[in-house]
Amino acid sequence: MSHSVLSSTILDSADRIHSSNCASWGTAVVYEDAVQLETSELSAEVISYGLAARRVYSDLRRLVGQVAGLLILVQTSQKREALDLPILAGAKALWGEIPDRLKVLRVPGSLDLNFYHLKSSYEWIGTCILALSDLANIEGAPDLTVALGNLAKAYRHLQSASSDRLGMTMVDFRQSCCNCGG
Repeated sequence: MSHSVLSSTILDSADRIHSSNCASWGTAVVYEDAVQLETSELSAEVISYGLAARRVYSDLRRLVGQVAGLLILVQTSQKREALDLPILAGAKALWGEIPDRLKVLRVPGSLDLNFYHLKSSYEWIGTCILALSDLANIEGAPDLTVALGNLAKAYRHLQSASSDRLGMTMVDFRQSCCNCGG
C-alpha cells in the first residue's frame, strides 16, 4: 500500500473513530494550558515549580522513548550501525540541556521527592546514553543488559515523578479516540 493510499485510508476512517463533537477535530490543546495550574488552589510556590518541572519531565519522557527505541533497534538488528543514527546524537544533546533546567527549579519542601525522582531519572538515562555510546567501540554482539536495566530504573523514577495535579503524566489521552467516547 502506497503512502498516499494509506494516508487517505486513515483520514477516510477518522469520522468513524471520532464523534462529530470530538475535540480532536478542532485546534490542538496546548499541554501547558490543559492543566490549569494558575487557577488551581495550589500555592504559588508549587505552581511555579510545576510549570518549570513540566519541561524537564517532558524532556525526560521523550528521552526514555528515544533511548528505548534505539535499544530495540540495536537489539533486533544486532548491528552497531544503528548507533550512528542521529537519534543517539539528538538524545545526547537533549540530555545535555536538562541540568540547567534542573538547577533553576525552586523545589518546595513538599515536592522534594518529586524532584529526587526527576533527577534520578535524568541520571539513569545518562548511564544508558553512555552505555550506548560505549557499545559503538566494542567488538562482538552488542550486550544491552546494563543499558536495559538502567532504562528500566529511569522509567520507574519518571513514573514516580508523575503527577496529575502538576500535569506530568506518562501518557496523555486527551487527544485519543477514546477521549470523545466515539
